[in-house]
Amino acid sequence: MKKLILIVFLTGFLFNSCDVIDDVTVFNIDLNSNFNIDANTVANTSYIIGLEIPTGDITTVLENNNTHADLVDEINITNCIMNITSPNGGTFEFLEQITVFVNADGLAEKRIAWSDNLNSNNNITLILDAETNLKDYLTSNNLSIRIEGVNNQDLTENYHVDLDMSFVVNAQLLGR
Repeated sequence: MKKLILIVFLTGFLFNSCDVIDDVTVFNIDLNSNFNIDANTVANTSYIIGLEIPTGDITTVLENNNTHADLVDEINITNCIMNITSPNGGTFEFLEQITVFVNADGLAEKRIAWSDNLNSNNNITLILDAETNLKDYLTSNNLSIRIEGVNNQDLTENYHVDLDMSFVVNAQLLGR
């Protein structure tokens, strides 16, 4: 009976220890930016907005989690939300579709989030390509985001939109 209790205790300890290691090596990176959609945007035409993302923020998050870009195994997008901050009361009812792409030097552009079924709210949670490993993009020295949209009506005022994205990082710890 004592051996059974000892085996159960050791098995539980080992499984819990693995969870602790997983928690330490998995963390999130949040990237925030904003962009404008101009008032002169005409219905049924696509437009492109480019955003440069400072990679120093990503490097700092990696260092704060006791790792480095070389030790990152995988990065996947977990969240992408757009929120209208002006005009007051503005909604996305003018927008037919929107797509978010990620770019980095020497890598093919990759679609990471999109929506073709927009509503009249002032925020959008986009569909994600959560299966794609974005490690090479987010650990590069030159990261940019491209947003492509199509309106279903003419705009008569400028729209200011916040873009909030979250990524989960799986990395090895320094010194391992």
